[in-house]
Amino acid sequence: MILEAIKRRGMAPESQAPRSWRESVIAFGRSCQMDDLHSLQVATLSLALFDQLADTFGLKKRDRVVLETAALLHDTGYYISYHSHHKHSCHLIRHADLFGITPREREMAAVTARYHRKSLPKKKHDEFQRLTAREQLTVARLAGILRLADGLDRRRCSTVSSLHCRVDGTRLHLILSGTEDMAVELFGGSMKKDLFEKAFDVEVVFVTQPAAETDKG
Repeated sequence: MILEAIKRRGMAPESQAPRSWRESVIAFGRSCQMDDLHSLQVATLSLALFDQLADTFGLKKRDRVVLETAALLHDTGYYISYHSHHKHSCHLIRHADLFGITPREREMAAVTARYHRKSLPKKKHDEFQRLTAREQLTVARLAGILRLADGLDRRRCSTVSSLHCRVDGTRLHLILSGTEDMAVELFGGSMKKDLFEKAFDVEVVFVTQPAAETDKG
């Protein structure tokens, strides 16, 4: 019903075929009035984390597509209501017509977006229970990345310009760079690192440095 209402109001993506799955995802997000600046920043930070962790933790190439889809669309639920918008985002993604993304990938993206805030995944959650054991682990890790990235853009102004990971045993040092004070982003990341730590079985330690230092490296 919601998606049909979007179409009736002329807010749906153009009927012409998109040239890529990413264009399709962004077009759908914009039809739900997504915040481009925040969504793109969260996607950028999420993918930076993914790319540095994929080999170590066995994340697959198509998992990256699932993560980027979830990151770009994680706040689409605002189109329905702020209250429980993470659940609304899950519903919208689940029923979206997304070019180049399989139904299973779309379902995993929906569940990943559902856990960007509030409760962590639980066996009693129907949408999580419907996933296979392997998919549950993958979604928990992708949602952990998304949740952390969302926290690192707490002010929605792209303060964090880059991030780098260094795994040292059970501790992951997350080095954040930016040209402004990142106290609020550190708070946001600390508040939302819980699922990441649980899914990857590591302790996240934040380190900050001026953007210029990273550029030199």
